[in-house]
Amino acid sequence: MGRYFDDKISLVDLDDANPSFLSLQAAAAAVEQAEIDWYKRRKDVFNELDFGDFNKTEEQIEDDYATLVSGLSVYEFKDKFDDLEADRKTASDEFRLVHNTFPTSNITDGYSTEIFVEEEDEDGDTGFVVADNVLSYHIGRGKGAVDTLYDDLAAFSTSSRSDAEFYEFIDGDDPGYFVADNVFKGFGEVPLAWEAVPGYTDQQLQVMNAAGNDYDSEVGPAIAEYEAALASYIDGGGGNLEDSSVVYKGVAAGEFVIGVAYQIKEPGTTVFTDIGAANNLAGTRFIATGVGSGDGTATADMFPYENYVGVTRSYNRPQTLPLELIKETRGLGS
Repeated sequence: MGRYFDDKISLVDLDDANPSFLSLQAAAAAVEQAEIDWYKRRKDVFNELDFGDFNKTEEQIEDDYATLVSGLSVYEFKDKFDDLEADRKTASDEFRLVHNTFPTSNITDGYSTEIFVEEEDEDGDTGFVVADNVLSYHIGRGKGAVDTLYDDLAAFSTSSRSDAEFYEFIDGDDPGYFVADNVFKGFGEVPLAWEAVPGYTDQQLQVMNAAGNDYDSEVGPAIAEYEAALASYIDGGGGNLEDSSVVYKGVAAGEFVIGVAYQIKEPGTTVFTDIGAANNLAGTRFIATGVGSGDGTATADMFPYENYVGVTRSYNRPQTLPLELIKETRGLGS
């Protein structure tokens, strides 16, 4: 499955007289860039978890996300995960202290308050403060924010201690801060957090949650801006682009809209002559008389302003030119 930009956005035949034309165009470009940046970010995530030895390309990462769950795109991961309502795994009574050198994974909870580092204050005095980068990892319960698309990364298998110097406070006859030798470099296991549900493995659920959350955080705002710009474009007389953004790329049989003009793209097993076509050949134009069946596809012969409803629209000269006159000028009048 593809990116949101490829699957959901079409800039075909946009009306440059619409006052929201440029903002819609810019918003679409922002979505495209946000997705490019997001795949770069995922490479950074995996490189941190592999201690700098990760060697897959952004294109390979994208392909691996696309094949994680058949028919599911990254931009759909989080919504689908939430719909499944998977249960958290049951943990053991054991904890493992993990030096969090994976900042791009954005792990926000589960930090130890009992491990310290030496720190010099503004007066030059040295003291001990709670470390802000040591996880108290609950073995067996997993870590929801960690993306396990690749389960062979070093952070999931290493048993090595961290090279950083940490301290713990030991009370007793001679209380004080002593070097802690129990902080590890990694989790020592693949930190899967969710119980499998019918049709989905715990590995798939982990990736859907971790990658889906990050996608919504990093790309979601750009998509929201695009959707707002699209609404403004439509309100300004741009037609129903939310429909055209799909039909320009091909509508599957079974989803044709009666009364809409189409051009056969892939005939497949669809009998297009049953729903208004003169024949079943690619390139044939027809007005749909039914929704169709089979596995054929067609593209719609639509203009961005075709579905506009109103008496005036945004137009360059003059601003309130009657809609019927505009349609007639463009060959759409009755």
